[in-house]
Amino acid sequence: MRVVSVLEVADETAWSELEALVPLKDHVVEVLDARRRIVGPRFERDLLPQLQGRVLVRYARRSADQVEQARVHLGEEVSALRFDFRKVLFAAQRHALEDVVVGRQAWDPEHDAQAAVVAQPNVEPVGRRRAGPQRPS
Repeated sequence: MRVVSVLEVADETAWSELEALVPLKDHVVEVLDARRRIVGPRFERDLLPQLQGRVLVRYARRSADQVEQARVHLGEEVSALRFDFRKVLFAAQRHALEDVVVGRQAWDPEHDAQAAVVAQPNVEPVGRRRAGPQRPS
């Protein structure tokens, strides 16, 4: 399975209008039919901001079966974690603000540090008595 971005127009004459606004041909990977084209990954970063207000972006949705398979797979992965890791994960879920987890709000640096570091390798444990990496001791 590969993930692609498909650019679709309501009328095939819209391609020339889009090309007049942005260099679209440089980003087309494959023409699917007269109204649909696969665009490369740089399209969203390079061209989409220039087209804001002129195009409607609709992101693909997963089918109910795909969602259920992902949920089962994720549940198995979480169940396989050690208890202390799951405890940190569940704390992070409870403390998330609009689906964003802030590490310092999700776990206690003294009691959960080891589990947090293993679960998130880029987090450095900082206790209450130890200065952080940006601060002098």
